[in-house]
Amino acid sequence: MTDSRRVIQSKRPFQPYPAVLRRSVPVILFLKLWVSNAPAAVTQPGPPASGPGSPQYRHAAVRQLEFGSGDEQCWVFVPENPTPESAPLIVFLHGWGGMQPRFYGAWIHHLVRRGAVVVFPRYQATFRTSPAGMTDHAAAAVRGALQKLDRMGPPRLDLQRTAFVGHSLGAVIACNLANGARQKQLPVPRCLLVVQPGDSRPEHPLVPRLAERIPSIVEKDYSGIAPDTLVLLLAGEDDRIVGADTARRLFRAMTSVPLADRNLLLVRSDRHGDPPLTADHLAPVCNADPVTGKPGDRRPRRALLGRRGGPEHGRIDALDWWAYWRLFDALTDAAWQGAPRDRALGGGPEQTYMGKWSDGRPVTPLKLLDASSPTTQPSRNAPSFRKRRLPTRR
Repeated sequence: MTDSRRVIQSKRPFQPYPAVLRRSVPVILFLKLWVSNAPAAVTQPGPPASGPGSPQYRHAAVRQLEFGSGDEQCWVFVPENPTPESAPLIVFLHGWGGMQPRFYGAWIHHLVRRGAVVVFPRYQATFRTSPAGMTDHAAAAVRGALQKLDRMGPPRLDLQRTAFVGHSLGAVIACNLANGARQKQLPVPRCLLVVQPGDSRPEHPLVPRLAERIPSIVEKDYSGIAPDTLVLLLAGEDDRIVGADTARRLFRAMTSVPLADRNLLLVRSDRHGDPPLTADHLAPVCNADPVTGKPGDRRPRRALLGRRGGPEHGRIDALDWWAYWRLFDALTDAAWQGAPRDRALGGGPEQTYMGKWSDGRPVTPLKLLDASSPTTQPSRNAPSFRKRRLPTRR
């Protein structure tokens, strides 16, 4: 009897929740209320609603062709659904090591669905291809592609509407192709977009031995560019791979093009929101399938970038829509259709505007640079080659 009473008295009343949970309920409710009232994260602007850079497309599909091999291999992307009777031509030159169209796939997809045929020459089969022959490789690949397209039927290429665009080393090659295009048996471009150009020869004063071993592909004189060509050169504010020196050199060497028809712009970074906008050497890279436009699952190669790309590199962001894509669309519209030039040239607000963050704050606008005076010192964004101090053992 005594034992049973002890058992009955020792039983505690039923508690549906542990004490720890009962005590944490007010904290959970407070955190939930705080999160619901917290300000929303500031996000990047989307693409323009209309006009240059916008996703208003005339074609719903992209067809891919492939010609040649090795250093003269070439990909061609044609608009379909509907297939146009005629189409303008865009020659797209990749950066050093970016030998696959997927590195710029989203941009190519955008250009083709706007109605252009994009020719993407691979001017280097491997990383051992000498820079001295890259311009000739690109020219031969483009000539071969044009000959094959001429025999294939619609769309018929309207070579009076031709544009060249290049990034990094490809930007210099684009200038080389435009310089005396007729002598190279190439169509003369009506406009030229030069995106963060970089020479094959390092210009940094701390690596003179490396500079002696690698030939420069920058030509001394670019007066062979047609005088009626609209030219836009872009440099990146945080580009520590090539800086802005090569862009300035090219700008000053294009003496045949009136100053009113060529601009040098600085694409600026803006870290106000999340993810931030970083105008580095990788900013124009938009890794995607050029046929479907679906973003790729692989990061850009280290060789293209000079370093390993992080998760922010290769994605499509506001720098693509509002800077690179919008400016090139506006440049081609002005050159091919006679559209107003203030969106492509001049340095006014129509050209430099970059949209607004989700909280209404304007994105840092583009900046018109003065390239009339020579630069004797490396740009502040030039890469540093200082030796790293090794850790000492204790």
